Amino acid sequence: MLSEIARLRKQLELEAESLMLLSTGFKTTASHEIINAAYDQLGAHQEQLGKLIGEQEAARVVIIALGGTEKRLADQSYPDILDRSAFSR
Repeated sequence: MLSEIARLRKQLELEAESLMLLSTGFKTTASHEIINAAYDQLGAHQEQLGKLIGEQEAARVVIIALGGTEKRLADQSYPDILDRSAFSR
């Protein structure tokens, strides 16, 4: 079970990074459908993780993943990566 939790956490981090790049990074012209699909995938991973560690903890992991992605990308000096409007739907 611990390896499944670790796998899902890593997948959430990757999905969060993908969302940041789609929303504000390299692919600023990403279609609405692509961004929605990425959010759906993030939600699916959150749901799976919620079954293993509880819904509140899974939500916390997603928030941390999104925040950690923002910090990692900002540390890499992407100019507009801190635009929080990327998270509003």
